[in-house]
Amino acid sequence: RALARDPCQADAVAPRALPPPVRGDWAAAEQRLKAVLAIEDDNVTALGELSLLYQSCGRCRVSLDLNTLA
Repeated sequence: RALARDPCQADAVAPRALPPPVRGDWAAAEQRLKAVLAIEDDNVTALGELSLLYQSCGRCRVSLDLNTLA
């Protein structure tokens, strides 16, 4: 319902950006999470999930940098 009210509300958009568990389209998830951050650059959900995604892909330095922002 939140998306119906405001399609640019970051807290409503962020959960839809999350990758499926175990395996998924990580590149698409990264783009969706970055889209959330373009709406709200300090969105904690998007920052945390993007950090986890980067850590899962071995991009630990980028993940650490995002963790300091979240």
